[in-house]
Amino acid sequence: MKVTPDVIRDLIPLVKDGVASSDSVALVDHYMKHDPDIREEYDSYGGILPERDDSKDQRIVAGIKRGVVMTQLFILLVGATIGIAMTGSFGMFYNLVIMPFVGALAVFSMKRAWSLAMPLIVFAGAYVYQFMSSVFSGGWNPIVWGTSLPYSSIYALLTAVGVLIGLLLQFAFQKGSR
Repeated sequence: MKVTPDVIRDLIPLVKDGVASSDSVALVDHYMKHDPDIREEYDSYGGILPERDDSKDQRIVAGIKRGVVMTQLFILLVGATIGIAMTGSFGMFYNLVIMPFVGALAVFSMKRAWSLAMPLIVFAGAYVYQFMSSVFSGGWNPIVWGTSLPYSSIYALLTAVGVLIGLLLQFAFQKGSR
């Protein structure tokens, strides 16, 4: 795109108000050095050039990233809870998709140590859910300790497969960007 003096004249108010990008500021500054008419128009616009505050931009981006991570963690929690709650029902086999998805999402939304701990978190959550469900439905029985173990182990294994898939995808995407 060829930059004409008209484009520069359109950018001057944005530069003066401090809302122009740093590239636009540099472009207007470059044209002011070579074109006295642009310099005169810039000076006549009024006001002084405010300092560009990049820290505000960084805070906005950090806020957006925080919101995205919180949304991912909410989806992670809801997915794991729904998957665990389906135990013993006909929809239990959806966990073959839900639990690996939870593991892969953990890799992309959490720090490395927490994403690697996700299978243990799912195991603990599923075990507690199964144990409490058994206790509430049939009363306390020592055999409940062992009956909660198989499903919890399967869900943890499926989540670990998802974490592995997520790590491999993360590795593949990072390889291409280097």
